[in-house]
Amino acid sequence: MDFPRLSLETWRALWVRLGARSDPAPAHAAVLASYAEPHRAYHTGEHIARTLGLFDGIRGRLRRPDEAELAVWLHDLV
Repeated sequence: MDFPRLSLETWRALWVRLGARSDPAPAHAAVLASYAEPHRAYHTGEHIARTLGLFDGIRGRLRRPDEAELAVWLHDLV
């Protein structure tokens, strides 16, 4: 499945907005690999993509939307 909301480009944009200077690709790959682990029944890339889609609808109401977006990306990583 392809989820544009999980693209490297959207991750890179967030990475830059948060002030990170390193290459965002390794972290992005690690996040996606974690959500693709076979034991995950619910907390998958699809779940994160859908959650980010919902987040996009409330982004403008938040004081620190970039930090909140990162929390959505990472909330089920471990």
